[in-house]
Amino acid sequence: MEKKESDKKMNKKLMTAMVIPLILIAIGGLGYSVWTDSVTKTITATAGSVKIDITGARFESITSPATGGLTDFTADLARFWANNVFPSCVMHIEVDVKNVGTLPVKMSYTIAVGLPWPSECVEESENFGYVKAGTWHLWTDPLTIDPGETVIMYNCFHFNCQEHPEIQGTTTTITVTYTGTQP
Repeated sequence: MEKKESDKKMNKKLMTAMVIPLILIAIGGLGYSVWTDSVTKTITATAGSVKIDITGARFESITSPATGGLTDFTADLARFWANNVFPSCVMHIEVDVKNVGTLPVKMSYTIAVGLPWPSECVEESENFGYVKAGTWHLWTDPLTIDPGETVIMYNCFHFNCQEHPEIQGTTTTITVTYTGTQP
């Protein structure tokens, strides 16, 4: 009989030892679920835009007896013509460039010379630059245009090609392409 009672006590102790951890785990799980939380946040980021437009272009002058003018312009390039060009002839142009994007843009440009003049026969003057906010700058100064701002670009071209007398007095075109990139 003693054995049965001791077995019962042992079974109760064993049962208690097994049930208590289960109760503690349940209480711990309930406490964890009540006192923890998670938050999910979705962030939408919109990048700005980099875009420039040529809003105006003007042929200013050319050394006489040569003649010249503005052929046309689009949002990113201006095309000019020159006729009866000779060595040491100089042509001046102006181009208005506006930042129509939402981010500041760093300006650069390329020049293409039409046939029959080789591109090495047309050089830019050192005295070319731009006007920003009413102040003159040489192209050696970095040019950044803020959103909504318009800058007047001044270019001066020298026609120097004494070694090619066959092209003197001919007509050529000069295309200036402006590019804006993020600084």
